[in-house]
Formats: sequence, C-alpha cells, structure tokens
Amino acid sequence: MIKNVRDFFWPVLDRSTASELKEISRFERDDIKSIQKAAWATESKLAIEEARRLATEEDERRRTAESKASNLLVVATAFIPLLTYLETAILEAKHEAAPIWVTLPILAAAVAYLCNAAWWAFRTVQVGKYHRIYSNDLVKIWRTGKPIQKRLVAETLVAIRKNQETVNGKVTAFKMAHEFLLRAILAFSALLIVRIAFGLSDILKQPVINLLYGGI
Repeated sequence: MIKNVRDFFWPVLDRSTASELKEISRFERDDIKSIQKAAWATESKLAIEEARRLATEEDERRRTAESKASNLLVVATAFIPLLTYLETAILEAKHEAAPIWVTLPILAAAVAYLCNAAWWAFRTVQVGKYHRIYSNDLVKIWRTGKPIQKRLVAETLVAIRKNQETVNGKVTAFKMAHEFLLRAILAFSALLIVRIAFGLSDILKQPVINLLYGGI
C-alpha cells in the first residue's frame, strides 16, 4: 500500500541487487551456451529467417525507445518558457491571489518531475554497448569451414541475446521518463487551475459581498 502511494507521487525503479545481477549474467552465459550448442543445421533456412526477424524486432524496439525519448526531451525543453513565466509570476507578483505557500510547492514538484523526465529520457538515448554482426564477423564465419548457416544463425542469436539487457534497459528508462513527464504535466495543470481558481475567487468576492449586504 505504502509503495503504491509512493509510486503514485514519485515512481521509483527497483534496482537489481548484486546477487540478482550475478544471476542475470549467469542466465546470459547459459543462454549463449545453449544457442551455440543447438542443432541449427536442422531447418537452417527457417532458423535464419527467424533469427533475422528477431534481430529486426530488437532493433526496432531500441530505435522506437530512443526516438520517443528524443521527442520527450523536445517536449521537456518546450516547458522551460512556461516554467520561467510561472516562477516570475509567483515570486514577483505583488497581487498574487493564490498564496505562495500553495503555488510554490506545486511548482517545485512540477520542476522535479520535469527534470527527472529529462534525465530518464537522456539515459534512454545515451550511447551504450550494442552487438551486431559486421563484415569481419561474416568473414570469420566463412573461414571456419563449419556449416555456414548454422554459425550464422548462432552468431545472430548470440548478438540478440547480448543486446537483450541493453534494449530492455532503454525501454524501461523511457517508461520512467514517460511517467515523470505525465506527472509534470499534471502538476503544471494543477498549478494553473489553482491560480485561476484563486483569481476568480478574488474577482468575484467583492461583487458577492455587495450582493449579500447591498440590501441591508
């Protein structure tokens, strides 16, 4: 319950412990060994097609996450003028209807959300280790003398497996950026609603008083 409330106001990504990281590395090594030992010579054409499909899908996942994160950074940058205006309006206004002890914490929360959204988006697009099969890898495969199709399938799937944690990390980072951006937008909206509500209250207060006591 407490975790759900915390995540509602401030999403937190649970970090893997040292033992969990070792377990992840062990699973990767075991998967790579299984890939290399598999009998890919059976239905090799189908195996190559499936390996290429998986490689394309993983590349698409990575590119989509990075593209969306880049767009999110643009959106976060676009909020800067609004942030500057609101800060000036709150801190320097002489006749601010909404009390500063209400508006300033909301503004601070919006800024914190926006900064974290930008930070997670930056983590999504930052350069990391990524494995591919290049021309020199193909040359090595052709020189081995072993069944070429089997080696090609194996090397493609090994590259995909090695990229798995990197791609998953980018997708997770973008999801975190999206969560913080959503909360930043909600916080900015709440701030505007509060200022409008207090402004209308201040404008309508005197006419209402005159209406109530005018006939007395």
